[in-house]
Amino acid sequence: MAKNIQTIHRELGFTEGTHFHKNPANPGGYGYSDASVLEMYTMIDQIADPAVRDFIKRRVAGAKARAAERADAEQKRKEQADRDARYKQAREAELNRKEDDRLRAIIKRANPFANDTEVESLLPELKKRLMLEKSIEAATGRIPSGYEREFLRSND
Repeated sequence: MAKNIQTIHRELGFTEGTHFHKNPANPGGYGYSDASVLEMYTMIDQIADPAVRDFIKRRVAGAKARAAERADAEQKRKEQADRDARYKQAREAELNRKEDDRLRAIIKRANPFANDTEVESLLPELKKRLMLEKSIEAATGRIPSGYEREFLRSND
């Protein structure tokens, strides 16, 4: 049974301003959001006015195309975020490796006869001391004095 557009609106629970708006340029005198058009498409056979039916069919094609474009854009955004995360992780790993190499060189200069195993065993301790010095510097706004450094060494 063919129904007028106002009856279709009522059956679908549409409200003016949310699902449709008055637009005399369109067949039937209403404009619709993409979601509303897709919902109305389920009742396309019940719409009495053939001009409105054709209008809804055309709008459905556009709505589906826009939905596909949004999905593609979201997929590209996720892929870019993944690439950015991988790049950031690789960059951080490279910076950590360089920092470890710098600290190993400091240990080697201080202990020229230390073998690689000894250098690796001293590396965590040096990192800890540097972290404590940076914490003191950040908290006080100044570089730790010799007394404070000696205190840090004695409390390990």
